[in-house]
Amino acid sequence: MSISTVCWHVQVSGRWPPKQQKTIDILHHVNLLWNSFTYCRLYLVDRKDINFAFKLAREAISSQISKVVSTQEKLEKCVICLDDKSIDQFLSTEGCTHRCCYS
Repeated sequence: MSISTVCWHVQVSGRWPPKQQKTIDILHHVNLLWNSFTYCRLYLVDRKDINFAFKLAREAISSQISKVVSTQEKLEKCVICLDDKSIDQFLSTEGCTHRCCYS
């Protein structure tokens, strides 16, 4: 089992005691999980490395179909203007498959 921590690596490793009760509770649960495995290794990940993954995830989510207005018409959020547009109002780039509206 591998556990990747985003920003609390100094608290999880014990180098810096947490001050907020929420953080203390989460770390308590992490320790309970840790003890329930026969083998557990902690990987410390830098925040800047995780931010890139979060950015990609946000872009992927925003490019998905945002809502269905009717059974025929589906809307998609444009990643540039952030408006919900009909799917037939989008241009798709070949190769990278990025999509944006042409309004």
